Amino acid sequence: MTKAFLADVIGYDNIKEELYKITSWYKDYQKYESMNLKLPQGILFYGAPGNGKSFISNQLRQYFASSFYFEIKGISDISKDISDLFKKARESVKPCLIVFEEIDLLMCNNLPLERTLQDEMDGHESNSGILVIATCNNTFGLPEPLLRDGRFNYMININSPSVKDYEKLFSYFFAYANFSKEEIQILANSYNKSVASLKALKTEAKLRLGMHPTIDELERLIALQDQKNFVSENKQFNYQTAIHEAGHIVAAWNYKQYFLSMSVHICTNSFADGITSLVPNNEVKNNLDCKLAQITISLAGNMASKYCGQNILGNSSDMKNAYQIAESLVDDEGKSGAVYILDRYTHTWLSDLRIKRSDKMIAKIIKQAEKQAKKIIKNNKSYIYKIAEILSDKSYLNYDDIKRIMSGHIINNSDCNSQIAYQPSTASYAQAFLIKNKSSR
Repeated sequence: MTKAFLADVIGYDNIKEELYKITSWYKDYQKYESMNLKLPQGILFYGAPGNGKSFISNQLRQYFASSFYFEIKGISDISKDISDLFKKARESVKPCLIVFEEIDLLMCNNLPLERTLQDEMDGHESNSGILVIATCNNTFGLPEPLLRDGRFNYMININSPSVKDYEKLFSYFFAYANFSKEEIQILANSYNKSVASLKALKTEAKLRLGMHPTIDELERLIALQDQKNFVSENKQFNYQTAIHEAGHIVAAWNYKQYFLSMSVHICTNSFADGITSLVPNNEVKNNLDCKLAQITISLAGNMASKYCGQNILGNSSDMKNAYQIAESLVDDEGKSGAVYILDRYTHTWLSDLRIKRSDKMIAKIIKQAEKQAKKIIKNNKSYIYKIAEILSDKSYLNYDDIKRIMSGHIINNSDCNSQIAYQPSTASYAQAFLIKNKSSR
């Protein structure tokens, strides 16, 4: 019963400190019982899937003298199963832990189950020394009476790790690769997937890249991590994709003071035909000018397709990203569009006029960004064509390649650091990574 019981949880230091504090009370639960203090009854972990809710709850089970994990056993009376579980817990060695995984699915619109769990958590003196842990992806499906103090006293959000947490996670999972501190920081700043995805990436990297991956190889694998099971053999289509991605890159270069690094590649076997990866400078990434630049960059791909290509790549994800950033710059009350919505904190209906004004401001931001993106594209057509020509052949350009192209030092494909292209006829996602990558760091 020491702090070592959460030693396997990487990062999340604030959450671990809180859990150390709460669980330490249960170590001396009899002392608090003699003081007529009833310890907190439950903790709810909630947040996006894959970030460690179940892992942390399993780590907590090691701390307690006994623990019970609730699971539905075939066709049974679930209310009775819950009651029986609490009965066993009361009769077991203390302190005792009860774990309910995905409690939102269990309790969804099931009033008898809600009442059973509420009754079991309420008013039982014999519950002394028992802590209930529950996990869910979000709290919207849970009844408010269940979440009140006295039942689930603590609601802990376990969501995507912070940049500092990602640095610890990359250092842990890729210790074998001997990346420098600066490379770890670049990877941590650009990664936005779950901890589960990062763990899967470690396995993928060892299988595909061996024990000595370069940061370029790993960045390419990260970009392709969710892009699978699609093969394109149309070189002309690849060129149009390269035009689109070149638009993003040229616009990003126009605002290079906001980014530590950038890279781009064509995905011949992915749902997204091309991916531009930007690593923001943390010192300025939340500045207004930086946010406006990100909107312009998102819209520049479609502008490049319109003015330099065949205007066939209307990318809805780019527009969605631009809208979300613009939305974040406007008052939160504008986020739900021109409809009446209920403010969950004040329990009042928001002003329709206020919402329309917010939507109007978002549209104005988007329009201004489109004008700026159009101006950048028209003033840099030669760079767009050069990037597209090289990218459609090589399929990947790292930051050094982009820098040399934009400074006029790269004239043809053979001048690129990224010498090996993905083959257009690649038969599968796996085979794409069997080609040895000779790009330098």
